[in-house]
Amino acid sequence: LIPGRIDTITVTNTVPPTLLPVVINEWMADNAGPGGFTDAMDGFFQDWFELYNPNPTPVNLGGFHLTDSFASPTKFQIPTNTIIAGQGFLLVWADENGGQNSPTNADLHASFKLSNGGEAIGLFGPDGITPQHTITFGAQIRNVSQGLYPDGAVGSVQFMTNWTPRAANRLGLP
Repeated sequence: LIPGRIDTITVTNTVPPTLLPVVINEWMADNAGPGGFTDAMDGFFQDWFELYNPNPTPVNLGGFHLTDSFASPTKFQIPTNTIIAGQGFLLVWADENGGQNSPTNADLHASFKLSNGGEAIGLFGPDGITPQHTITFGAQIRNVSQGLYPDGAVGSVQFMTNWTPRAANRLGLP
């Protein structure tokens, strides 16, 4: 040791942080008129759910899978280059109308419908096996959504009379 000298060590971590999984954030399996939420592509009231990216950076969901049956996790493959912004939302219509998917339509249209009597929704990895997030829900109330509150809070499911597709969930009257 040399008197009066100080030695410093700098550690730089070049490993990217581990991303949190995208979650199923809100769903409405009994969407009807009047008073429900219409799909702008065809004007129909259809089942829908929303995905939420809790990370500050965008996530590419292209190649991931969505399903309403855990026994068939690859029912719908998310199209290539489907990007969900950091802390952003992606609306998925569960309308069995995949023909409405296009690069110019910000929403997705899955090849399955939801049951207002209750069922499951799952987001699975590109391998079609690894669950990213899954939820099981019971009977639904017409034009009332159910979802995570606050956004991304897995395990904290609330009914919401003021559904908020493509936006942060909130409680209270519409």
